[in-house]
Amino acid sequence: LMNESPLIHQVNRKHRLKILFPVCGRRYAEAVIQMGPVFYSALGGIHSSGPMSHQLEQLALDAFLSAKILKLGDQILTVGDLISISANVLGGVHKGQPRTEKEQAVERFNTQVFAFGHPISAAQMKPVVLVALEGMAPLARAVRGG
Repeated sequence: LMNESPLIHQVNRKHRLKILFPVCGRRYAEAVIQMGPVFYSALGGIHSSGPMSHQLEQLALDAFLSAKILKLGDQILTVGDLISISANVLGGVHKGQPRTEKEQAVERFNTQVFAFGHPISAAQMKPVVLVALEGMAPLARAVRGG
C-alpha cells in the first residue's frame, strides 16, 4: 500500500484538477516551534475560520501533510503524522500499540492535555479534517458531475 499513489491522486487521474489545501498559520507555527516550547498545538489556527486566517496559504498535498501542527515534548508532529497516529494507534481505523516516540508522545499528552473537552490529538484533528474537506471539495464536485 505504501508504494501506491494516494487515493486522491487515483481519483483525480481522470479530472486532472489542481488540488490545493487552504492552510493557515504555518509560518507562525514554525516560528513558535523554533522557540522550543514543551507544548504547542495549532488547534483551529490551521483552518481559515481560526485566528490565523490572515496567513492563508494554498498548499499541495505533500506540503499540507508536512505542515507542523503539534509539539509534544521533544516530538514535532505534522498533519500526516497526526492522521497516521489517529488511524493506526488511537483507533480511527484500528487500535494499535504506540511504538515510535511520536506515537508514545501523543498517547502520553492525550492523558494530560485536553481542548474543547477532547484529548489534544482529537481536538487537533477537527481543523485538519476541515482543511482536508475544503481542499478536496472541487474533486468531490467533479466526481459527482457538478
